[in-house]
Amino acid sequence: MFVYTKLSTSQNTSICHFVPIVKGYLFIFLILLDYYCGNPAIIRYLEPVNPIVKDSISKKNPYGLIYKIFDKNGLVISIKNTTNQELERIARTDTDSDASFRIPQITCLKFFIENNSEKEIIVNLFNTQLTDFENIPVLIFSNDDFTKNYTSVAYKNFQYKKVFSFYITSHNGIEPKNNFYYEKISPDTTVVIKPGHRGFQIIPFHRISERSNGFTLTLPLPKLQENINIPLKYIVFRSDK
Repeated sequence: MFVYTKLSTSQNTSICHFVPIVKGYLFIFLILLDYYCGNPAIIRYLEPVNPIVKDSISKKNPYGLIYKIFDKNGLVISIKNTTNQELERIARTDTDSDASFRIPQITCLKFFIENNSEKEIIVNLFNTQLTDFENIPVLIFSNDDFTKNYTSVAYKNFQYKKVFSFYITSHNGIEPKNNFYYEKISPDTTVVIKPGHRGFQIIPFHRISERSNGFTLTLPLPKLQENINIPLKYIVFRSDK
């Protein structure tokens, strides 16, 4: 048997105030539950098998690691994995701070080049090759690829030429005063790095396949030697391990 009791006006008012509070606590609880019990992030990155120098940093943040892969005759080359946050940071330079960005699904390596010699260094990092253990190439993600395949307005603020240009960022150890670079050279262009200059460039590749855990990075250096060949291992792990 059910007994129906009519609530007074004051009781109804109390319940109306109580319900939003309960909903609020429930919402917070669900967020915390998702944070602590949700699926952990999957970390994916490329690491040289035998780098000359590997900066020490927590395994939880391998994207902060910078690997020196070449140091000869005054030329120093280092690489690091690049996050979407880094790509967006460059894309946002000199733009509306409220602009929204979507990043293409690609694999990027950031190259740092220091010319401590007395001669000019000539290089085009877009001639870099990345091949898997079966010698199948991972192609460079070109401006044409971006234009053809990412036509959504969500990508309108992602400027390919801006993100993937070569930037000269230091001259004899002196940083530029008013910006983060002295000189900007468009992607897929031969770069002349003068003595005492240092710069970086992010090289985009099509997203690599997880079927391979071994790759080779090949960088041609005209007038210095034929090629630099760097074996890489592809590492995948869960962030909660």
